Amino acid sequence: MANGILPACRTADGLEYEYREYLWGDVIDGSKEVLQRMGIGTGIGFPGEHGHNKRKVSTTDPRGFPCVITVCYSWSKFPFSVHISHPGRHYPDPDDDWKEVFPGVQCQSCTRVNIYKGTADALTLAGIVLAGMFPGMPGMRSGRVTILADGTLPTSHKNSVASRCTEG
Repeated sequence: MANGILPACRTADGLEYEYREYLWGDVIDGSKEVLQRMGIGTGIGFPGEHGHNKRKVSTTDPRGFPCVITVCYSWSKFPFSVHISHPGRHYPDPDDDWKEVFPGVQCQSCTRVNIYKGTADALTLAGIVLAGMFPGMPGMRSGRVTILADGTLPTSHKNSVASRCTEG
């Protein structure tokens, strides 16, 4: 499994990269030169280069596994990140975790929250949401409404990022 704080690895000629292994595949962060020496992205342009996508380029690794080369965040010490997917090992699909808990209401359990979806009538009949507390109704946000466990709304401004659920 991946470890959050790993020392950088070095190629034979001293160039640095970081390698992390996950259940679904591998992530390698490094420079274009390092990645091409590993056989990744040889003969193709990298993200951000003239004539190529600004953020990501899809290709295959030397084993033939599909991979995506992306530009790393500005705070990262490496310019590129490669996500290599191993066949038959995919991210768990959160859409598969929805279970019907009431007629017309589905629930997905996350780490510290439960997310419910359904029509306004179904959510109201199930007792999950009070009538009048749905997006687009007077006094409510237009796209998404966050309701706290005690039935109240967050106290921040209704268009604030802080009004969304935060874990903690």
